[in-house]
Order: sequence, then structure tokens, then C-alpha cells
Amino acid sequence: MIRIVDLTHHVAGPFATLLLAELGADVIKVERPDGGDPWRRLCAAENEGVGFDYLNRRKRSVTLDLRSRLGRATFMDLVSGADAVIENFRPGAMQRLRLSLRTLRRANRNIVLTSISNFGQAGPRRDWLAGELELQAMGGIVHGTGWADAAPMKLGGRVAEHIGGLNAAIATLASIHGIATGVERSVQNDISIQEAFAAHWARHISQWVYSGTGTRRQQSSSGAQGFPPTMMA
Repeated sequence: MIRIVDLTHHVAGPFATLLLAELGADVIKVERPDGGDPWRRLCAAENEGVGFDYLNRRKRSVTLDLRSRLGRATFMDLVSGADAVIENFRPGAMQRLRLSLRTLRRANRNIVLTSISNFGQAGPRRDWLAGELELQAMGGIVHGTGWADAAPMKLGGRVAEHIGGLNAAIATLASIHGIATGVERSVQNDISIQEAFAAHWARHISQWVYSGTGTRRQQSSSGAQGFPPTMMA
């Protein structure tokens, strides 16, 4: 059985580990001692507790203080028996916690580390803050939503974060398979939610490449339109 140590919170990371849990992986969710995953509290405050439950079902859970010597030692013990660690802290947080890939390999030389962030672990945007609206806009889809004579509209829910989580789950499984077949030895995956979301709309990218045209928003005088001309939200 594949075992995943889950250091994720909010949406993108928990969705990635949920997909793996649904496929039969043993997922151990590690939560911090000061209230756990912030998404737990946010959902409860908005009377949407089921949102946290949905993303974290089929997982086991443990509370660890990764800043303490005992917490890190316990975490490293979990890593020694795992196939992968998935995290979505801000870039650089794992190094500050002294839990970089190099450190994890001391406990398990074949460990997979998948890191999820808004704009990736390196590059000029790595430290930028962003919410779902910004991720969708920078991913390109907001260009084609809503009416042409009004403001663009965000797609409902947290679509960009779910797409980021989907890509993280696929990359993690591919890495585990690569190690099992001897093709790889220890892998670090860098998942940018913004880039994953932009690549997800491959139809729009190919449309631009081949015809130089993009998705256009409809005039409100045209009446209600469905996908693909307009994606109301």
C-alpha cells in the first residue's frame, strides 16, 4: 500500500491527498497543535464544516509541532515508512523547518517530496500572495468569463486550487511509480497552481498558437450563452 505523509492545508494540498486516499493510499495528515488545519476553522465559522470533512475524509490524522525536536523526530519516523510527503507551505518553509528533501532522504532515500504553491518554489513570483481570483485571472480563464461590457467573473468555487491539487496527485503517483521501477531515486515535484491552471485550458492555448485569437466574452445583448462562448460564474 502506498503511504503518504500529508503536510497540507486549505484546499489544493488536501484535494491532492484526498485523490490519493480515494485510490487506496494510506494518508496520514499532520496538523499543527494550534488548532490544526486553518481550513477546519474557516469552514466551521462559515457553517461549512462539511467542506473540511469532504477534503480530508479517508485520512488518518496526527498533531505534531514541527518546530520542536520531538515533533521533527516523530515526523522523520513517519517519513521513513512513507512513499511520499506532500506539502503546501509557502516556498522556503520546509527549509526553515529543517525538513528539506536532503534532510528527508536521511530517513528515506527514495522519498518523494511534492511541494504545492501559488507560483512555484523559485522564480520572481515565488513569494507573491494570491487568492483564488488572482490564480484564475493569471491562469487566463477570467479573460473569457462574463459579459464583454462588464467586469470579468471568477469561476465558482476554488477551481484553480483543485486543478493544482489534481496535478500534484498525478505527479506524486508518477514519481512513486518511477522509483518502484528503478527509473528514479528520490524526486521533488514543484507544482505551481497558476501554471497548472493555465495549462489545464489547453484548448485556449492551442487556439492562440494556431489562429492568434483568444476566447471572447459575449455582448449582454446576445442573451444567455453557454460554454464555450461564455462561462458565466
